[in-house]
Amino acid sequence: MAYGQQARDGGSQIVPNVFEPSGPTQKLTSSGTSVASTAYTKNTLLRIVSDADCHYAIGTAPVATSSNVYLPSKSGEQILVKSGNKVAVIAASVNVYLTELV
Repeated sequence: MAYGQQARDGGSQIVPNVFEPSGPTQKLTSSGTSVASTAYTKNTLLRIVSDADCHYAIGTAPVATSSNVYLPSKSGEQILVKSGNKVAVIAASVNVYLTELV
């Protein structure tokens, strides 16, 4: 799937985004250094949204750099974070919101 395209099922039909916020939202604020979320205790589907261009990494002890996944300003993605992992972000100045979905 190319960047920016909607997900499609095996029959090439668009898969609707029907997830609802169900849990807390973690707010991460970076001012030039990598900042990590708390660890998730189960596999968790997240909506990640930023108010500025940034980069993010996922892992047990992630350190985000400008070589990691790019997240454009005021856009959102859905990501799966496995149990025990954290999300780290970095930008010159950014607020990133991680909301649990069901």
